[in-house]
Amino acid sequence: MQANTEKYAGKQIAVTGRVRFTSLTSTPIRVTLVAGGITDLVSGDFEEEEKEKVAALKEGQNVTMQCVGGEIWGSLPQLKRCTIVKVE
Repeated sequence: MQANTEKYAGKQIAVTGRVRFTSLTSTPIRVTLVAGGITDLVSGDFEEEEKEKVAALKEGQNVTMQCVGGEIWGSLPQLKRCTIVKVE
């Protein structure tokens, strides 16, 4: 995991997956995606101006997020400064 953290940290990346859950009350606002198998989760942090877009997401929807690579918390990649670029 350390190698992946260094590889993606600070770089723009796009991640596509199914919405597992959203948190509109956390700071920052957060979306967690299943991006592969059921245990392959990735979490993205959003700024307040993205709140309406995040609120419109439904569990199970396919979504693509554009983010900046961040850290790994436990086994969960944590992305930052995300925006939603596509919802299916």
